[in-house]
Parts: sequence; structure tokens; C-alpha cells
Amino acid sequence: MKPIELERWEPSPDDPRREVYAGQRTAQEVFEELKYRLEGMGYLPDEYFLMNHEWEDGREIPKDADIFCTTDYGGSEGIYTDIYLNNAEEKEMPI
Repeated sequence: MKPIELERWEPSPDDPRREVYAGQRTAQEVFEELKYRLEGMGYLPDEYFLMNHEWEDGREIPKDADIFCTTDYGGSEGIYTDIYLNNAEEKEMPI
């Protein structure tokens, strides 16, 4: 799978052939793109594909944040994949 971009870029007003940084994408945008890609590949879980409520309401992914995944195996509950964001401003936060 190709990486999901966390930054937004748009054509430069001075030179439309160049792109300029236009800010960070929101967590909701990134979550929806991941959901779309997983669904298209047949990998979207049947249930429990949720975004942490702290990332709702247009909150942007911090610049220079690292996003990583962990996989845990539950007893009778199955396999869990957690996605976390880690940056200098805030400690590790679930997405």
C-alpha cells in the first residue's frame, strides 16, 4: 500500500507548476482514506474500526508526527491493530 500523505499541497499562486505547503490534513480525512483503502483491498475489519473521539472535529495531524501500528492478539476476541501518533508536543496518542 502506498503511504497516506499527512500534508496538504496546492499549486503556487506565483507558479502553478510548483506546489506549496498548505497545512496538515485532518485526522478524519486520513482515517477515511485508510478506511477506503482497506475496504477496497478486502482488509477492512467487520467491526471495531473506530477513530478515537479526541481526533474528531477537524483536528489536524501535527507536523512531523510519527504514526505507527501495533498488533495484539486477544484471548477469544481476535486480533487487534492499534494505530498511534507520536510527536514532540504530545506523548503517544491513539488515533
